Amino acid sequence: METEFSKILVCLEMIRTDADVIGAAGRMADLTHAKEVVFAYVYPSTDIPDEMLVQYENLAPDVDELRAEMEAKVKQYYSGKKDAGLRFEIHTGNAVREFAYLAASEDIDLIIAAQPASGAGQSHDGSRIARRLAYKSHCSMLTVPEKGEVKLERVLVPVRNSECSRRALQTAIDLACAACESPEVFTHYVYPVSPGYARVGLSYQEFATALRDYAEREYAALMNTIHPRAARVTPIITDDPEDDPSKLILEAVNERGADAVAIGSRGRTGMAGIILGHVTETLIASSPVPVFQVKQKGENVGLLQALGIVM
Repeated sequence: METEFSKILVCLEMIRTDADVIGAAGRMADLTHAKEVVFAYVYPSTDIPDEMLVQYENLAPDVDELRAEMEAKVKQYYSGKKDAGLRFEIHTGNAVREFAYLAASEDIDLIIAAQPASGAGQSHDGSRIARRLAYKSHCSMLTVPEKGEVKLERVLVPVRNSECSRRALQTAIDLACAACESPEVFTHYVYPVSPGYARVGLSYQEFATALRDYAEREYAALMNTIHPRAARVTPIITDDPEDDPSKLILEAVNERGADAVAIGSRGRTGMAGIILGHVTETLIASSPVPVFQVKQKGENVGLLQALGIVM
């Protein structure tokens, strides 16, 4: 497999979407032959003086009660094989920060988190947590919408001729082939059409055709680096006159009946830290199917160090 996922971190929020996340964890543990699955919950910190906590002891989390509730949920919804060891962690503080710290300190390979559907009626924005965690995490991440399932029979992969796209596409193919005998993988190459074409004496169609020719060459170069295995790879090459690739990707998900999206994430360390593209952020917030953000493990450790999350 292109990317190894030996250790999986499952972010629980003690709400109903935990069932979907736990179910996805079992599925991914089986497909990747994970050695350990860590279920974690972060209890929000309260800035309440210690003397008040003594007076109102119910304000403090009951760790034993929380752990028992976590174990009961996992027993009910986790259907993975028993090969992987299961562990439970309870932390207190900011959820995004604590999950990112736990992922880095435990050398996690894959984070699984919920992306609650719009209007889920929750008191917090789960998709915001998922987006921020995707920005800060040092490894790949799978976000699961409410009632979402990890099927991987028809996967859509937005691509360019780049290393992060190659990694995402090969990982998607490997996982899809592990999930079913003959999966279909849609490679979606979206190319923007700059409004400057008129200045060089070309019509929109002429300029779009030239860009498509370039996109087809780029796509061919990318596919020369890919091992399709048993997957049927279907290319989709689309012009984007509105410069809104996320809209076109979501439309393709619906039109092709995709059951998952896999997208490469490229980060850089240093002053700016990792750059999570607007497309990936939009997909994590809006996709009706699970989104697999494939990232080179450890590529944004500089950001985590700058934020004081890891030393």
